[in-house]
Amino acid sequence: MTREHLVLEAAKRLGYDCSKLDANTEQKMIACRHGHGKRTPCCSISITKNLVKCFSCGESGKLTSMFFEQFGHSISRELNLNPSFINNPFTQKYEPPDFEQIPEINFTFSGTLIPINHHKPAADYIIKRGVSFDIANDMGIKYAVRARSVLNTDKKDITYFTDRIIIPIYEKKLMSVEGRDIHGEEIFKQKAKELNFDPNNYRKCLYPKGASTSTLFQLSKLNQNETLYLTEGLMDLAVLRTDKTFKNSSTIFGASVAQRQLYLLSKFKDVVYINNNDEAGWRSVLKIFKYREGDLRILVPPTKCVDIGDIVTELNSTVIECVNRKWLSRIYKPTEKHILEKIAEHS
Repeated sequence: MTREHLVLEAAKRLGYDCSKLDANTEQKMIACRHGHGKRTPCCSISITKNLVKCFSCGESGKLTSMFFEQFGHSISRELNLNPSFINNPFTQKYEPPDFEQIPEINFTFSGTLIPINHHKPAADYIIKRGVSFDIANDMGIKYAVRARSVLNTDKKDITYFTDRIIIPIYEKKLMSVEGRDIHGEEIFKQKAKELNFDPNNYRKCLYPKGASTSTLFQLSKLNQNETLYLTEGLMDLAVLRTDKTFKNSSTIFGASVAQRQLYLLSKFKDVVYINNNDEAGWRSVLKIFKYREGDLRILVPPTKCVDIGDIVTELNSTVIECVNRKWLSRIYKPTEKHILEKIAEHS
């Protein structure tokens, strides 16, 4: 049993589709284990390097470490293997990560960014999503006239963020950025046809390689003694913050919840999670619920809304109006049985 075979087994047990992978896979794009990228693969996985990174939800890390964190024991123990039979093994004593330490990052981001209201298409996008310029500015949202991220360990590995809105993610330093497309997939495909590049390479959101989203958005501004309102996505958070009731709010950058995010959430006295009403959303509820030992409340989006953003796009309403009309007021403590039923309902 080689080191690479151990990594592959860890990936399988974590829920990744490994049907097109083998022990020699250096890098391949697949769907995320949390349901992202089923149509267009968005998750980069390397068996030889023991690494995975989802560019949709931001989950990343060493596959064997992720396995240990999820199951509480090593993949070697899972397979009942004697470490002496494994070449180049993962046999060092496991030391739990220190979640007080800010994760290391391995990228440099640069470019020309301007205020969101200085670029009409970007401003129109924000307005259409029901977000004010004040909220956008408070969240640091800007428009990238040109921008790119470079992987520090490989200067040729460049991701371009030009002509996107940029939302920076900080925890004492720049941890990551979300680069969000403002034009839509159809416009992208038209440009692809005109410029002769792959029309299937569309990504609504981009994140730098070498970045980390193992934090909570604007963590330093959050009050641990007040109710924390939590969303899945950054734009959902922007919409939620249009009502001052939800000023103490943050996001986990997708349905995947990193272990460090769970640790940070454990510091808050009260957490109300406004999850997306789909399978991935309810699975994230389950993960937070278990980590907080059931101490979690849920705020249900209005009828016909999968997420908070749908209040604007589907109901043609606002968060303030929904609160006033009691459409956004059902907060309750779920049971594990209820959460599992919701997962099954959407699977």
